Amino acid sequence: MPSLEITEFLSYIEQLTVATRSGSVEWTRVNPTTFTWDTIKPTPARLSLQRVDRRDRVVKAGRPMVITSKHYVFQAVDPEEGLQKLSISGADDPDVNQKLEALYDAISSGLSRKGLDFLKSLLPS
Repeated sequence: MPSLEITEFLSYIEQLTVATRSGSVEWTRVNPTTFTWDTIKPTPARLSLQRVDRRDRVVKAGRPMVITSKHYVFQAVDPEEGLQKLSISGADDPDVNQKLEALYDAISSGLSRKGLDFLKSLLPS
């Protein structure tokens, strides 16, 4: 993506993060590392955010080591057409990865809070 489009994308991700933190956007956990949000209005869409853990072998101070890095993949799909409209990976751009990580953390925290609230509701008074 050209830098102007990256800047625009980052702005949208920031807005989505704020909406997620406020509870306006409700995500669903699909598996331990992937979240989705399905919307009908104003346009049907499915957004997904996935954390990808990559293990790389490196040599530091003459010693082989394995380091794990995390990057995030964001996708937007038109479910009516079954077409992917946007896919962007944070693996290639640290700024994108940082913003996607903030969104991922907001989603994860919100779902954890809901899980704890559910557990609390089950306990006897």
